[in-house]
Amino acid sequence: MSDTIPSEIPVTIGEGEEAETFTFRVPSPRDSAKLGTRALAMRRADDPTSLGSEFGLDYMTIDLYRGMALLELLLTTATVEWPYSKDTKGQPVVDSSKFPPDSTTKIQRIYQGFQKALEDFRIFGY
Repeated sequence: MSDTIPSEIPVTIGEGEEAETFTFRVPSPRDSAKLGTRALAMRRADDPTSLGSEFGLDYMTIDLYRGMALLELLLTTATVEWPYSKDTKGQPVVDSSKFPPDSTTKIQRIYQGFQKALEDFRIFGY
């Protein structure tokens, strides 16, 4: 095992000049729980009658909600600007309600890439 445990997980989607890299904090157990509750809160806000349940949703929609929660809670850096907007003080924040329309598939791919990278991180003993 390495002497240094990584604290971040990079995820790259696309290739060549189209590549976009997103770096995420390695989630603690609490962070992992927060990801689930944040995705639940977003689903509940979008469809209050469902109480935020994933039941009946297709896997692409589930990944989209989980990906938006991931970007909001664990993103540390990105090589592109689209995940960021400004808060009331002009500071950069990640607010999924302001993501551009063409980011839908990217968010799903980011989430899937993060899950694979996190699985590798855990398999290799960190």
